[in-house]
Amino acid sequence: MVLKGRFVALAGFVLAALMVLTACGGGGGDGGEKQTSTGTPKANQSETKTVITIGNHTDLTGVASEGMKTVNMALKDLVRYYNEKGLIPGVELKVIEYDSQYNPSKDIPGYEWLKEKGAQLIFTPTPPTGVSLKSRANADHMPLFVCSLPASEASPPGYVFCVGLVPEYEAYTFLKWLSENDPDFPKNRPAKIGGAGWDDAYTPAFFKAAEKYCKAHPDQFQWIGGYLTNFTFSWGSEASALKDADYVVPPGLMVNFAKQYREAGGKGKIIAVDPYIAVSWKLVNESQVFPELDRSLVIRTSKWWTDEGEFLDLTKQILYTYHPESVKEVMTQGVGYLGIANAYVVLETIRHTAETMGPEHFSPEALYEAAQSFSVMVDGVEQYSFSPTKRTAANYELFYEIRADREDMVRISDWYPMAFEP
Repeated sequence: MVLKGRFVALAGFVLAALMVLTACGGGGGDGGEKQTSTGTPKANQSETKTVITIGNHTDLTGVASEGMKTVNMALKDLVRYYNEKGLIPGVELKVIEYDSQYNPSKDIPGYEWLKEKGAQLIFTPTPPTGVSLKSRANADHMPLFVCSLPASEASPPGYVFCVGLVPEYEAYTFLKWLSENDPDFPKNRPAKIGGAGWDDAYTPAFFKAAEKYCKAHPDQFQWIGGYLTNFTFSWGSEASALKDADYVVPPGLMVNFAKQYREAGGKGKIIAVDPYIAVSWKLVNESQVFPELDRSLVIRTSKWWTDEGEFLDLTKQILYTYHPESVKEVMTQGVGYLGIANAYVVLETIRHTAETMGPEHFSPEALYEAAQSFSVMVDGVEQYSFSPTKRTAANYELFYEIRADREDMVRISDWYPMAFEP
């Protein structure tokens, strides 16, 4: 049985930052700045290199700090790898960190501190920060790379670039894929779909987009309700209300809900998004709710640990090289370190800029201009790209099925084009 206290320990992270990944921090107790020079190229030390400074506006000691540990670790590890391998000729990358403590009042001070310390671009894994800094970044012409962004904030295009998840696009893509590919999709009637969750940074936007998709495709889907609460671990009434659904979107911490939904007689297929796996996977393993989650579906923009592929192989190589003693722990946590894909988009955009403009001409404005022609192939598809009108990087999704017999997830699709409209 999963103790309620264990859920309480994670709840702060979910409510505060239900969005990205997970594990490696630091920082002072009062919040604020922390400088980190990450990696030094081993090649010709006398060679003059252009230093490009990435400002990481993150949470090191606040309510989301435990969840942000691996996000910060992945960024620093990838920077170290690029430096050691000389992957951007003529460039040395550097990371400096600001500890916002997940406090909105520190968003602007943190931004200004990173600028003063020489940041030429800012990366933030904390969901609200990108929205709160958008107008300032546009006014200052400071490229701001965020791990999540509501679709409404991506237009008109400006200096904010999303390298991670957009809840609306996740909802549109998930429902479209279900109608086309799920063998259990109802044949002669619309599929009933609904969900339950906390009123956090992700769930309301996903629910609203899913309902919008249902209204646009009434022959395929019927939206039967999205139930939002401020904070609860008891989902009895919501489970009963959703028990006749064909598809159910669970809360971020989905272990209790899965149990209570099945106990209520719910037969619907649970469909989960990556942020929920990020905060739930360790508990799923510890509480052994695989029978309740059997055949649940998960949507992802990068490959899972059980998969194979060029970038996933690189991720494992970096993890085994830099943290050999922590490999099992990191993988058991689930999504966490796989968030290195977000950092990869940032660093590849920097590399594209250096190659296009020349390292000596790198600047925030040069990065902004070059980013608009950035694209990169992953496993044979143009997985990430920006354009003069496109500020969200991901172009494709993958679908996985949770298997009770394997106590893990298994990929059940090839790369599937992301749906940007309902």
